Amino acid sequence: MKRRILLQFPEGLKNEALKESEKYSDKYDVIISSEPTYGACDIPVREAKELDCFKIIHYGHSEFVKVEGIEVKYVPHEINFSNLNSIFKDVLIEIKNYKKIGVITNLTHINQIEEIKSLLENNGKEVIISRGSARCNNPGQILGCDVTSLNKTIEKGIDCVIYFGAGKFHAFAPGAMENKLNVPFYWVNPFSNETKKVNDEIDRIQKQRKISLMKASEAKVYGILVSSKIGQHNLKKALEIKEKIEKNGKKAIIIYGNTFDFVSLNNFVPPLECFINTACPRIIDDQNKFSVPIVNANEFLEI
Repeated sequence: MKRRILLQFPEGLKNEALKESEKYSDKYDVIISSEPTYGACDIPVREAKELDCFKIIHYGHSEFVKVEGIEVKYVPHEINFSNLNSIFKDVLIEIKNYKKIGVITNLTHINQIEEIKSLLENNGKEVIISRGSARCNNPGQILGCDVTSLNKTIEKGIDCVIYFGAGKFHAFAPGAMENKLNVPFYWVNPFSNETKKVNDEIDRIQKQRKISLMKASEAKVYGILVSSKIGQHNLKKALEIKEKIEKNGKKAIIIYGNTFDFVSLNNFVPPLECFINTACPRIIDDQNKFSVPIVNANEFLEI
């Protein structure tokens, strides 16, 4: 009898499932997870155990959390672009008056960051690429929930920063994760071959966060969201927040789930007046889907 493995793909790679499963089918019984995955923090450990799988193969991300009791293999997905000179044509015009340039990207394109550095240096720029936290395995790498490499780059006195990659999730991460971005921020999208300065969008996200925090401070009844996802689970912090709220004469309940459904959460309103998020900090990107403010736990603890 063959041993069993579970393959997990992000949405953009699910069309690779058949091809990847065929690589293992001679040796193992292969099962594909249909669940959405929101990053390397979202590993289907419970599902794998229910299916009696001894191993999970997770595609598209690098290791984020240590998992006990089951083997997890991370398979990054890399894309190379041969036309970098064409892709960077517009941004080089935009940054012609800047000398010191910071560069960040996501894991998909980290394999080309040195090539990008050389291209910019050949155009007379000084390029700064910094290593972020332990969760980011490579210099210049950011996550949707971790822009520490950007922070460290800005601290070195850059004139502007370039993000190379696709998708708003990473491009707008500084708005969701930081209070102020004080340098010009250019998004170079290699798939659409477009360059866009996104400081206004990032400022708008930050202003919305401040408004939500102000409203959160005025609420009297809270729902504290706790995720069952292995890399997002934080019941300890939720209990800490609940205790703080109740000491201030207010009320709070803890709401537990895996993938939070906004329609279902809105059914708690009223009496709930605010949600406090201890799960993925990017849930607040969907503020417009909530009927009351939602704020991240760390920010709430500071008000």
